[in-house]
Amino acid sequence: MKPAALDLGRPRFLEFNLTVVVKSKPSPLDFQFAADTLASQWPALALRMNPLKNKFIEPKMPEDLSDIWQGRELDRNLGDIIDVPLQGDSPRIFDSEALQKSVHFAFGFVESIKQRVLTIRTVFLRDSCVIGFRFLHPLCDARGAHRIVQAYLTLLRGDRLTHTIHSRPSLMLKPEVLKKCVAMTTPREVATSHHEVSQRTWPGFLQGFGKQLVRNICHRSSRRVSKTLLVPADQMQRWIRDAEDKGIKVTEHDLLVAFIYQASLDPTIEQAFGLSLNIAAQLQPDAEFFNPWFTVPITDYINPTSHIGLTPSLLELAITIRRTLNEAREPECIAQIIDQHRSLNDMPTAPKLQGSRAAQTLVSSWSEIPLYDLDIQGENPLFVHGSVDYCGALGETGWKLDDQVVTWKAKSFGDSDGGYWIHANLPDAVWRRMVQNLG
Repeated sequence: MKPAALDLGRPRFLEFNLTVVVKSKPSPLDFQFAADTLASQWPALALRMNPLKNKFIEPKMPEDLSDIWQGRELDRNLGDIIDVPLQGDSPRIFDSEALQKSVHFAFGFVESIKQRVLTIRTVFLRDSCVIGFRFLHPLCDARGAHRIVQAYLTLLRGDRLTHTIHSRPSLMLKPEVLKKCVAMTTPREVATSHHEVSQRTWPGFLQGFGKQLVRNICHRSSRRVSKTLLVPADQMQRWIRDAEDKGIKVTEHDLLVAFIYQASLDPTIEQAFGLSLNIAAQLQPDAEFFNPWFTVPITDYINPTSHIGLTPSLLELAITIRRTLNEAREPECIAQIIDQHRSLNDMPTAPKLQGSRAAQTLVSSWSEIPLYDLDIQGENPLFVHGSVDYCGALGETGWKLDDQVVTWKAKSFGDSDGGYWIHANLPDAVWRRMVQNLG
């Protein structure tokens, strides 16, 4: 099984984590049995990746199948680790570092060299348990991870899986999409911007880490801070009503991304903003265990020389985001960006402005994934948390992924929508502006 072109783009050196807090405490034997069964029925989940994260490695030892899951007990209550945030009508910002660290164990530098594509860790507390799922991003995106988690929880409940997954077939554009690309002649603006905001060489990739180190030493106020913020549902409704009153056709997610973008803007410094666009509908076959997405750059308002002092409104930004996404979904644009990934020739790709003082915000949305509907032996989660960061040796040596934002739907109560959670490593000034803008 080989990584596809999109797997070796932005996701190549990344991992993402899904942490689930549940009140009940299933047996450790149930967790172990479910993990062993999942690895045997879906062998692709027992793979590792080489240090350069460009090849999958088949399991050779029996423990490669049995060590996916590990657990430990802590003589503490959930409240000692995190005050489980209940959604409400007010913004809520907190540090989720302790929650994430609680499921980061039995994993060190040696393990990171040839990291598993999937690890599962469970912490058994006195009054609850925390389940941490850790995925190498080249394996799949968050939608594929959700399917894997659902399969694992099916086994945890004592039910059976109805099919197996051994490998991934080649990923191609659908014939009807290819037909529209035959007459493709001129480069699309979004595809051109996609190429211009990235660097595709090993020296450029490593230079970004040097810039990040210098920034953290010389510009301490620009250091990134890991936080999680709740955008309440009533605030989202106010933005939606404002757009409707002005006859502006944008989505709820456009408004959320515009809110993040607005707080990230620094008109005095060059910036590149973007978001992940899922193109699974244009690909064949089933693309759930791939990375059917690429980064769409939002190029308006990022030139400091022509926009000094400019602070666009949230609705102006939402309009820009909607227009750019519509252009990026055109078959010709998709084909051109996929061709850019195919021409990488095993070179890494990274943002050109990596290590900048200003936030270079990139948003990945998990908002369409029903995370709070997960069934853990008949119980739904108390809280769910998501994050994206560097994987392997980069992560284990302390490097943090700047400005990558993850959003997901908050828990609903009755007929009341729960709003949205936002998690990222951003400058503290950006977090302050977000809270201020929420009022």
